[in-house]
Order: sequence, then C-alpha cells, then structure tokens
Amino acid sequence: MLSYRKLAMRVLGRPLHTGGNDSPRPASQRAAAFILTAAMLTTLAAPAFAERWYIENGNITVKAGDTEGTNKVSQGSIIDREDTDTVITNNNKDTASSNTVTIDAENDKVEVTLDNVNIKAGSGSALTSKGDVTLTLKGDNHLTGGISDTGNYGRNGIASTGSLTITGGENGSLTAQGGSGADGGHGGHGIYSNGNLTISGGSTVTANGGNGGNVSGDVYGNDVDAAFSPVSNNTVILSGGSVGGDILGGANNGAVTDNNVSISGFGSVLGSVYGGYGAAEGTVNGNDVSIFDSGSVTGNVLGGYSRSVNSHVIENTVTISGGTVRDIYGGQSGKGNALNNSVTLDGAVSQANVIYGGRVEQGTARENAVVMKNGSVTLGIFGGIATADGGQAQDNHVTMSGGSVGEHLIGGYVQNGSGAATGNSVIFNGGSVTENVYGGRSVNGPAQNNSVTMTNGSANWLLGGYSANGNVIGNSVNVSGGTLTGVSGGESNSGSATGNIVSISGGTVQSNVNGGFVASGSGKATGNIVNISGNADLSGAVVAGGSSPDGDAFTDYTLNKNSDAAVHLARNFASVNFGYSGTANIGELDSTPTGSALSGVTVNTNANNVSFDGVISGSGSITKTGAGTLILSGTNTYSGGTTISAGTLSIGSDTNIGSGTNTIGNKGTLLLSGNGTYTNDWTLSGAGSAIATDNNNTLSGVLSGNGGLTKTGAGTLTLSGTNTYTGMTTVRSGTLALGSELTSNQLTLYGGTVFDRGSHNHSLDNGILSVNGANGQSAMYKGDLSARNATLNFISPVHPTQPLLRVTGDADVSGSACNVGLAGGTSLASGSTLTLLDVDPDKTLTANNLQRGNGIVQIGSTVAHDITTDVALDPTTGRLSAVTAQVSPGRATDQSKALSEGFLGGLALNLQGADLVAGRGMDSAVRASSGTDDAERHGFAGFGALSGGSLRYNTGSHLDMNSLSLLTGLAWGIDLAPGRLTLGAFFEYGNGSYDTHNSFTNAASVDGDGNAYYLGGGILARMDFVNIGPGRFYAEASGRAGKTHNEYDSSDLRDAAGRKADYDSSSPYYGLHFGTGYVWNINDAATLDLYGKYFWTRQQGDSVGLSTGEHLSFDDINSSRLRFGGRFAYILNEHVAPYIGAAWEHEFDGKARARTNGFDIDAPNLRGNTGIGELGLSLTPSADLPLTVDLGVQGYTGKHEGVTGSLMVKWEF
Repeated sequence: MLSYRKLAMRVLGRPLHTGGNDSPRPASQRAAAFILTAAMLTTLAAPAFAERWYIENGNITVKAGDTEGTNKVSQGSIIDREDTDTVITNNNKDTASSNTVTIDAENDKVEVTLDNVNIKAGSGSALTSKGDVTLTLKGDNHLTGGISDTGNYGRNGIASTGSLTITGGENGSLTAQGGSGADGGHGGHGIYSNGNLTISGGSTVTANGGNGGNVSGDVYGNDVDAAFSPVSNNTVILSGGSVGGDILGGANNGAVTDNNVSISGFGSVLGSVYGGYGAAEGTVNGNDVSIFDSGSVTGNVLGGYSRSVNSHVIENTVTISGGTVRDIYGGQSGKGNALNNSVTLDGAVSQANVIYGGRVEQGTARENAVVMKNGSVTLGIFGGIATADGGQAQDNHVTMSGGSVGEHLIGGYVQNGSGAATGNSVIFNGGSVTENVYGGRSVNGPAQNNSVTMTNGSANWLLGGYSANGNVIGNSVNVSGGTLTGVSGGESNSGSATGNIVSISGGTVQSNVNGGFVASGSGKATGNIVNISGNADLSGAVVAGGSSPDGDAFTDYTLNKNSDAAVHLARNFASVNFGYSGTANIGELDSTPTGSALSGVTVNTNANNVSFDGVISGSGSITKTGAGTLILSGTNTYSGGTTISAGTLSIGSDTNIGSGTNTIGNKGTLLLSGNGTYTNDWTLSGAGSAIATDNNNTLSGVLSGNGGLTKTGAGTLTLSGTNTYTGMTTVRSGTLALGSELTSNQLTLYGGTVFDRGSHNHSLDNGILSVNGANGQSAMYKGDLSARNATLNFISPVHPTQPLLRVTGDADVSGSACNVGLAGGTSLASGSTLTLLDVDPDKTLTANNLQRGNGIVQIGSTVAHDITTDVALDPTTGRLSAVTAQVSPGRATDQSKALSEGFLGGLALNLQGADLVAGRGMDSAVRASSGTDDAERHGFAGFGALSGGSLRYNTGSHLDMNSLSLLTGLAWGIDLAPGRLTLGAFFEYGNGSYDTHNSFTNAASVDGDGNAYYLGGGILARMDFVNIGPGRFYAEASGRAGKTHNEYDSSDLRDAAGRKADYDSSSPYYGLHFGTGYVWNINDAATLDLYGKYFWTRQQGDSVGLSTGEHLSFDDINSSRLRFGGRFAYILNEHVAPYIGAAWEHEFDGKARARTNGFDIDAPNLRGNTGIGELGLSLTPSADLPLTVDLGVQGYTGKHEGVTGSLMVKWEF
C-alpha cells in the first residue's frame, strides 16, 4: 500500500530512508516537502504513515485501523498509531528478542509483513493472532514460543484464533518453534491455529514442537488440551512453500471432527499430515486431507488418526490428485474402530508406499474404501486392515482403474489372530498389480462373502477369499477382462473352501482357475462353482471345481459354461452345465470322481445341442441330463460308464463312449448317428428309454433291464444281441428289425412304422399289442403275429379309413380282448365299422373267442359307442381277413358327470358369497351407517365382512369346498318418516378349492379337484321401519354381478392314449336377494329376529375344450333358494352380546347341465333341504375404543353339510 509519506518522497525524487542518519536535504526540497505535506493534511483528517516497527523496542500490538486498508499499531508509549504497510523487523536479526507480537483482526482484516523477525518469547506465544490475519514473509523469520505462566508448559511459536494466512515469495521463510515445557509438561506447537490456516506463495515454513513434553506436532489447525472437548471445522491450506514438520487439521484429547488440510502447488511437508488427530478418548470423524498438483509429503498422510481405547475414526477422507507421498491412511485407530474412511488417488501420485482405507489393531475396520485412478504404490493397497488378534475386517472396498501396485491389492485383511474378513470387495478396472488381488484375507479366521471384480488390467492371481488356517465360504470372483495368471474363488491352506464362485466372461487366464482350493490338512472343499461365458480365453488354463488333499471331500462342484470360450482342461466337477448351443470347446474333461458318493460327471445340456469333440478321460462316469443333445465325436477313454438320464446322447461309433456299464433312463435317448454296427451293451431302466437312428444300424450289444425300448428316427435299427429287457417295445418312427430272438411280449406300433421280426422268435401271447394310428397311416407287422390271450389296444386320432394294423404273415389273436379309442371330438355315426387289423390276402387270421374288452369305442374321455360286431368275413371268399368294430349310437359316459360336478363347484363358491352379502355384509353396512352423532348417521361409512369354511354339497355324488369370501364397501344412511334407510355399494371376492367324488355302478369311480374364484361388486339396501308394537319390521334387498373363474382336472378321467381330462372356464354371474323380518324387543336386553329371505343366483354357461379333444358345453345354472329362520340375541353387558339362531332353506334348482360332442351328460344338482344353525358373539372391547367385532359360526346339515365361520368388524372414525 502507498503511504502519503512515500508519495511525498517520490514526488520529491528522494528515496525513502527507513533507518539510520539521513544527510541534510537542500532547503528547496525541504520546503517542497513541507508544502506537499501541508496540502495533504488539509484534505485528510487522519493521516497514516507506513513505518517499520522494531521488535526490540517492545511488545507490538496490531489492530485493524479505522480506515479500510490501515492498521493501528501500539508499541511502548505509542498507542493505536494509524499505519499502512505495517512491517515488523529486528534491528539485529541475529539476536532474538523476547518481546512478542499480538495481532487483533476481530473487527476487520489485518495484513502484516514479517521482515527478518527473530523472537524468542520469555513467556506466552511469540506471535498471537485473532480473526482474519495475513502474514507476508520477507527474509528469514524465527518465532519461538516461551513458557506458560505456571512454568510447566511450552507455548506456541504462532497461536492463531480465526483465519491465518502465511504467504511470501521464494525469498521469504518462517521457522516457528514451540516453547519447551518443564517438569513433565509438554512443549508448545510450532504453529497452532484454532480456525483456518493457509500457507501459500512459495514460502518455506518450518514448524517444530517444543522439546519439553509429549506433543510433537508442528502445524495444528486446532488443539484443545482438555479431555473430551471437541475440535471441529478447522482448515489448514498449504498452497506453496514448505512445512518442515507435521500438519494437523485438528488435534484433541476429545472429539476431532470436520477439520480439513489442503496442500497444493509446490507445497511440501517434511513431516506427516493429519486431517484429524485424537490423542485420547473421543471420535475422530469427518476430517479431510487433500493434496493436489505437485504437493509432496515426506511422512505419512492420514485423514483421521486415533491412538486411544474406544476412540474411533469415522468417515475421514484423503484425496490425492498428484504429487509425492509415502503411507496413506483414510483412517487409523490404535485401539478403536475404523469406519467409512476413504482414500482416493485421482492423479499421477508417485512413491506411495502403502495405502489403507481404514487401519485398526484390535478393533473393526468396516466399510472403508480406497479408490485408485492413477499413480504408483510400492507395496500394497488395503481397503481395511486389522493388524492385531481380535480385529475384524468387514465390508471394506478397493476400486482400482489405473496405476500400478508393487505387491498385493486387498479389500479387507485380518493380519493376525482369528478375526473374520467378511463382505470385503475389490473392483479392478485397470492398471497393474504385480502380486495377487484378494477380496478378503485372514490369517487364522474365516474369509466369507468377499468378492473381486475385474474388467481390465493385469495381475498375478485373483482370490475372492483367502485364509491361511480358517474357512473360506461364499466368496466370489468375476472377471470380464484383463490378463491373469490364475483365479480362485476361495482358498485356504488348511481350512475348508465351501460355496465359492468364479465367473469369467472375458479376459485371459493363463494358468489355473479354481472354484475352491485347500492346500493341505483335513479341510474340505465342497459346493464351489465356476461360470464361463462371453469371449473368455482359458485356452491354456486348467479349470477345476476345486482341490483338496482329502480326496473324499471335494464334492458338488459345478461348471456352468454359457459360451464356446476355449478351455484347455476341466476337472474336479460333479456337474457341467451348458447354457448355449454350439461347440463345447473343452480340450479335455477329466471325469475322475470327486468324492466317494459320486461316480463321475453329470453333463446337462439343458435344451441346447452341444458338440463335444475333445477327450473325456478319467475313471469316472458320464451322465447326460437336460432336454438337449450332447454329441460326442472324440475318442473318449473314461471308464466309469455312461448314463442317459434325459435328452439325447449322440455317438457316431463305439469309440465315442468309454468303457463301463451303459444305461438309458426313462427320458433318455441314444442317437446312433453313424452307419454300421454298435457293440456296446445298454441297460434300459425306464419305460421311455429310446434309441434313435436315421440310418441303417445294427446293435449287437445286449439290451437288458426292466425298462422298455422306444425306437425313433426314420432309419432301421436291427437288434442282433441276446436281449433280455422285459418292458414295452415301442416303434414311434422308422423300422425296428430283429436279428435275434426278442423275449419281450409287449409291443406298441405307431402309424407308418414297421416291426420286422424276420425269421426270429417273437411272441405276444398273454402280452400287450397296442396300435396308435398316428397320421391316419397303418402300422405294419412283418411276419407271423402270435398275440393269443393278449390285450389289444387300438387308438386313432381320427376315424380311420384303413386298417390300423397290417400283418404280412399269419395272425392269431384268439382269446384276446380288444379296446378301441378315438381322439376327442371325432364324430362317429351309428353303424360305422372300424377296421382294426387285417392280414395279407394269402394269409390266415385266427380270432376264436375274441373279447370286446371294455365293450366300447371310446372317443376322448367322455364319449362312448358300444361295439356290436367284432370280426368280419370276406364277402367274396367267406374267409376271416380282418378284426373290426361296428358301433352303436354314441353317448356320454357315466364318468363324464365329474366334469359337470367341477362346473358346479364355481356356483357353490358363489352361493357362499351371496350368503355373506345378505348376512354379515348387510349387518355390517347397517351398523357402519348408524353412528352416534349426526355426521356419522348421515355421511358415508366404510364396512366389510369376511367368511370362510368347509362345506360338502350333496349332488347325487358330492363336492367338498374349502373357501374364503370377503366384501368391503361404503354405506350411507338417512332417517325418513317411515324409518331409517341404509344404502350401500360393495366390492366382493371369493376363492375356494374343491374336490369332486363320483361313484358309479358299472364304471370306476372318478375323483377330481379344482380351484375357483369370483370377483365382482353390487349394491344393497335396507329399510328399518319405526317401531310397531313391541318391535319393528324391516325389508332388505341386494344385487350383485361379476365373473367366476374355474379350473378343473381329473386324473381318473382319461382318453385311450392316457391323457387326463381338464378344462378352464370363465363366465359371468348375477344374483339378487330379497328379505323381510320383524325384530321383537323382548326386554331391554333381549331381542328375537324372525325373517324370511329369497336368493336367486345365475352362473352363466360356458363352452370349453377338454385337453382330451372334446368340446364341452355348460348350460346356465340357476339357483333359487328360500330361507326362513330366527335369531335370539341377548346383551350381557356393554361389552358382550351373544346370539343364537336357526334356519331352514330349500333349493329349488341348482342343476348343472352339460353336453359333450352333442351328447347330454348326467347332471348333478343342489336341489333339496338344508338346516342351518348359528352361534355368535358381538364384542365391544372398550367404551373408549370405537371398535365392534362380531364373531360367528354356522353349521349346516342336509343338502349342504359342514361348518363356516364369519367375522365382521366395525371401526368408527
């Protein structure tokens, strides 16, 4: 700032002298100066001068001046002298003065220049400032604190309250030294600021603590030497220059919160930097250190630090975007917990040694985080670490997207003891890690639910969880990019590895992939999973479910392969699942068993077609599951046998399967894709065991077992082995030829297929011959047919126009029983003739004593035509040439009544809804609209009711229903001259499950089950007339409409092909009810309600298609019920009012009429009488509580039998 004195000297052309003896000026110049000064004094009332103040002359006090930009300076006898450009200096900078400087800027900002100041205070701080103070440094300045008034404690070099800024150029420096303590008292701080501290402008600042005590800190944002006193919201900013010691944003024996340190430019710190420092009990919370640009810290950087028991470091942060640092801690606690602390490296940081998001000894490091975007770390990065026995590491996180780490990257680490590393994670998006990446790691404790995710970069090994001696459970690794040596979901030296998961969808793994791994000891590795998808490159890797020294322990491993990513070798898997169609791309699959309870590998193709051209080796077996096809084309050497449990196993030759016992399961198919002879033996274990071929193949091996054989494919399969299987032989397509005797006496042929017995023995005597005329084509039996005393089943989806079975040789079906079935919906006129079997013209048919079987031609599951003729003579030759069935007019079977029973179930449920509306629903609406004040009696009120129970409806057979019905709505009441009128509108819903039971004299009984629900709404009204005599009359009515949904099926009602009948129905319903009654007031506590009610309900009909092919049409069902009854109620007290009632009801209709293919079905009905009894209790818990609860139970006997319960609740708002 330019002072008037300076201006005068410049005008006069003289330099400004600030000390020493000036030579006398010429008289002309002295006169000019005098004139100019006088002119200034006439225009300004309070002139100010810029002076140099020498500390040797006494203590100096500087305050803000009255004019902006000026100060008031006091020293010795000079009091509040106005000054500009206040400069404090020493006459002799080599000799320290014991005087002190006090700067008071509480009223306005104060700027002071220190020019080669040298102070060593006798007592107190060398420089004390208050408010917004800026110190500009020139030359070398030294400020040393003295001692306290008690003589025990050292004072500070600089003590600041408020905002202190220290600035200067490269030629300015400051050494601030805390005073020495005595008798155990601690030394003072170099710089102590209770507020914001900024160091900028390239100055070099060295701050040292006093050497007499236990405080070694140097630059402090704030420090309170009193237990549990908080230190908060202080800021230290270093934007240039250097600090010779430590920087502490805040330090305290108590809580240290929300303090900040910022270092930028070329600022450097020779010591360490703490955002917050806790010396004793108290939380160190929310402190922050930020280092930008080219700042450097020789020591460590800690967002928050605490060294005492029960003192925790929470939510402290370190952000570094450039510069040079050593060890970095988001938060460190000696004996407490480190929670939610974080470190972010956002720039080109160099020379970092190690980084900890949170570090504890015996406490818990939880939810700490490290984010590394760039820079280099010499050793490792730890999201959270516990270094002593008893510590825990939980839910800590590391994210790395760039830079390099010289050793390990660990989400959470327990370095000593048996503490757990749980829920920690690493996200690796780029950069390089020389050693391993661990989601969580513990020395002796468990590592559980930790994870590593990698999308790019390079590392040695990724391990989801690791423990030297503990268990590793539920850890995971997910790799979608990058380059690795190996991957392990969970690894332990001597513990167990269970339920760990590795997922790889991209990147390259060069060596090994382990779902779980146990290196030594008796630990078990079980239930680990490896998932492979995308473009992962494992062409040089060994992929293992896991490994354990205990050979009986590593079980239940699963490999899920969802792409054709290359795998060199897969081993130690109990299951291999394919989620795609294409090439397996596995060079070798080792089938060696992974546990005594397992025999090898289960390969599940799901619904996919997978080609495996690699080698399957090992001593285990291969079990094929899943609906798709597994194509084996390699020369496989496994020795444990082959089982086809489901889907298709395709082989081109015997070399495609290894040795051992081979089995085809009930849903399995062996596809012979080559030409020629197959020699392997196969066991058929199910009725649906199938062998398929589109070529001409011979199977010379033995087919054994109690299962059946199904031939599929358009080609010819010749059986030439000594086959011993005992189940059904079915030819679904193509030709099955015999090259040797076949002992099985059960045969099913589909239309268009051929069974060629050749010259070999084959007898169906006392067995079963079934012909399914699919596609309207004849099946062919080549050779002589012997099917005496057998069961002959002929099935066709249409009215056949040609014989269902043609026999090229002689046929003998004497004593056999014929059963005939057509698909549902087939129309068959009376007198129609069906040709079931014929023989070639030159052959003989013998059909002595042929039985009619069940005596009918069955169409679907509901229609039957009686058979009138069994055999036919050739009209020309008079020779018997065919077995036929001539039929009578059709009819609905007796058993089809069960289907109408199911439709009646929907009506039965709906009747319970009607009872609820006219009963508890009506009562609830009346009560809700009958409040105690005028607003309640003439406004809208909500109401609701609920009922449920179990009832039997006797319909000729019976139907059992379990149901629940409810309604809710709004009611409105008004007092009229004749009485009180209540109106309401409601929504209703009911749901029930039911069973039907039908018994027949000449047919097997049929049981079925179904589920129904209705959804609708309606209106209701009731008029309670004024009293006449001892009581009052009332009249009521309701109307309702909605839709009923009904699902029904019966396992007892089937078509000739074995399909069970079922249907789904959806149709509207409507209902009305009217009632009247008289309530007789016997006395003040007792009433008797005598009533009559009429109910009409219609369940509209529906047309449905049965699963067995027929068309079923239901008529509308009308229910008309009349009910008379009475209810006696008694008020015991203001809280309890029981009631009892009885009623008689008659149903006039309720008949469920239906037709199938135009034929009437026997109709069940609900017509008849029912007796009803009821008991109930109305409860009002408290006069102060506007709640009334009505509980009731109803019993039924007669046409309806069973018990229901009801609930009604009234709550007055």
